[in-house]
Amino acid sequence: MDNTYRKALVISGIIFCLFSNVWAYSGGTGTEIDPYQIANATDLLELTADANDYNDCFILVNDIDLAGYTFTSAVIAPDINTSSGFQGTAFSGIFDGNGHVISNLTIDANENDYIGLFGKIVDADSVIKNLGIEDANIIGNGYIGSLVGNNEEGTVTSCYATGAVSGGFCVGGLVGAGGTITNCYATGAVNGDVDLIGGLIGDGGTLRYCYSTGAVSGVNRIGGLSGGTYSGSTISCFWDIETSGLTTSYGGTGLSTEEMKDMTTYSLNGWSGEDWTIDDGNDYPHLAWENAPGQPIAETNIPFQGEGTSEYPYEIENAEDLQFLSSKNFLWDKHFIMISNVNLQGIPLTPIGGSKMMGYVEFTGVFDGNDHIIRNVIMNDYDHGLFGYVAAGGKICNLGIENIEVTGHSGGSLAGENAGSIENCYCTGVVNNGWSSLGGLVGSNYGNVTNCHSTGSVSGIGGVGGLVGDNNGGTITKCYAAGVVIQNESLDPSCGGLVGWNCGIITDCYATTTVIGQTGSTSCVGGLVGYSGWGSIINCYSVGPVSNGYGLVGQNSDSVVASFWDIETSGQTTSAGGTGLTTAQMQDMDTYTSAGWDFVGETANGYENIWRMCVNGVYYPKLYWQFLPSDFVCPDGVSFEDLAYFVQWWLETDCSSLNNDCGRTDIKIDGTVNFFDFALFANDWLD
Repeated sequence: MDNTYRKALVISGIIFCLFSNVWAYSGGTGTEIDPYQIANATDLLELTADANDYNDCFILVNDIDLAGYTFTSAVIAPDINTSSGFQGTAFSGIFDGNGHVISNLTIDANENDYIGLFGKIVDADSVIKNLGIEDANIIGNGYIGSLVGNNEEGTVTSCYATGAVSGGFCVGGLVGAGGTITNCYATGAVNGDVDLIGGLIGDGGTLRYCYSTGAVSGVNRIGGLSGGTYSGSTISCFWDIETSGLTTSYGGTGLSTEEMKDMTTYSLNGWSGEDWTIDDGNDYPHLAWENAPGQPIAETNIPFQGEGTSEYPYEIENAEDLQFLSSKNFLWDKHFIMISNVNLQGIPLTPIGGSKMMGYVEFTGVFDGNDHIIRNVIMNDYDHGLFGYVAAGGKICNLGIENIEVTGHSGGSLAGENAGSIENCYCTGVVNNGWSSLGGLVGSNYGNVTNCHSTGSVSGIGGVGGLVGDNNGGTITKCYAAGVVIQNESLDPSCGGLVGWNCGIITDCYATTTVIGQTGSTSCVGGLVGYSGWGSIINCYSVGPVSNGYGLVGQNSDSVVASFWDIETSGQTTSAGGTGLTTAQMQDMDTYTSAGWDFVGETANGYENIWRMCVNGVYYPKLYWQFLPSDFVCPDGVSFEDLAYFVQWWLETDCSSLNNDCGRTDIKIDGTVNFFDFALFANDWLD
């Protein structure tokens, strides 16, 4: 062989190695702009065999019929070792079905896991879209779905599946577990003999605008749409309770077949006509790219004025507006403002926002009551209040709830659970007959509650508080409770005038609540807090009568600082924290200022003006925000004494925190005492 021939062979080999992928599949280079083209079963099997391509981009250019093929593992990204967990290479690229269908996919994987067209997908940028799986027959053990076995962080969008899926655990009609699923559906039968079985997904997942209709059967934690959602949430998703045979699901709304074929169901819940069509009254919705008979789903008619933004919030004007908001979870991340008081007498309402742990949608928006009141609310058979779960980033402010009745295992008048922020709110009413985590305002608090109060009655077994049932790592500041707290059973659970169970921070709060503990359960019953551990209580007091309990704190394993209770009015001389004082001492401002409390009229303890007390020996301290802004001096109320005080500062131009905003007469807090402040003063006159 001469040198020229040898050189030619070497060069040919190098060219083949460098450019072999260029000739792979039916075209394309694997980039997002020029994806590899999958045109037939051979191309699909080529992808199966080469895990090096699993982070590239693909597009289906034809329908593919897999009749005659039987796979024993996932077609793409299979698990290659069944010993423990996923041992293969997960798919992290983009697969665009391009409006095509893969039909007759058959996988008989026996006891193997991670089974579907894709065994496992990962990476937040990984996407499977615009793909149909028809007449599938999928059998495996765990993480089983027609399209994806385990979707760890990726997104599945505009896809559907028909056929049958069966396995052990984490079995779903489309996806076995996890990830984000939007604008998808599944119609196949799903069966699981272990746990976490759902018509669309077995476990987990953030679901948006999806549905399922297939029959679902299993042993434990089965759902028409989802078997369980320990992560993620569900917005505007549905399942057919008749065809599935199930009336329950971890997330989603169960509807009759007639309702599932009604366009109104979807148009009132934010479904887009760009993504979906429906033959109204005759068929379930189809993805727009299927070109099925029907018309685009009509746009949602939102009855509010505004745009739902911080600048132009949706306006809540009447009971119908609140009813609409409570039933439309796709709105629960928007901004709202009330423009009038609302009477809910005789109006049924479901909580706004649900628990993520149960697969529902949390409230992450902003609801500004704008100093308006919602009256005559009945929330029966819900473990929540007006709001179910206020998540981190969510906020409720400037809202009054009057004459509310909440009956359930747990919850509060305003919110069942709060991980966000609740400010300048109050509730009056009844929270009763519950088990635990019951509060006059909030059931369980993980966030911030500021400048709030409750004056209703609360009764339950444990974690019962006048304001908050359980303060679980949250912060409660500048709040008070005045009402009745009743412990229903003597099982030694916590019961307190302000908070039942505390492992967070409570500062500058008080309770005048009547606390009634059961005989034999005194250890966790207190005038302010029933039980406090891994938390702190700072600058607080209680004066309400306590039966079968302790003056301030029932049981405590952490710090109680500069806090007091009235031994005469409470009827208790002992407490697990704080200092017991006589009524005369409790009504002496020196008691508090000497302990470092920040009062109006003094600066030694700070400039926040947290507390106010007019006359020694007559009143207990009150929080400064309880007074009208124009109520500058004693006695309580805005009168000529306050006008005389206001005039002394007239036209001052050097107002700041250094001079207490000109003795608080700079009501607008713009640095000057002028006509703007006088207008605000006049608004409070003689109130």
